[in-house]
Amino acid sequence: MKAVVIVAACRTAIGAFGGSLRDLNGAQIGSVTMKEAVRRAGIPAEAIDDVRYGCCIEPVDTLNVARVAALLACIPDSVPVATAGRGTQGALPGGNRRPSSSRRRRTAS
Repeated sequence: MKAVVIVAACRTAIGAFGGSLRDLNGAQIGSVTMKEAVRRAGIPAEAIDDVRYGCCIEPVDTLNVARVAALLACIPDSVPVATAGRGTQGALPGGNRRPSSSRRRRTAS
């Protein structure tokens, strides 16, 4: 098994609804952060073995927004890319656990 190494990370800009980012789609914004992460790591895009990219709400016109962003960021199309959906509770750390109060059985009195 290969060692997993995270060489860089970069966060997208946070904007207001209808603000300066309104004309950019998720893939365009994602490609900017991917390019910057590669630049910060100081590696060529060809050295990337795998991309995992989180997205809260995937745009309906760009399913697997991470794949499109990676292509726009000039990451080779041979690199596996997956979008990690963070908009659902099940994708959050511990999101599959119910609060302890919901586990108790209620008895009729």
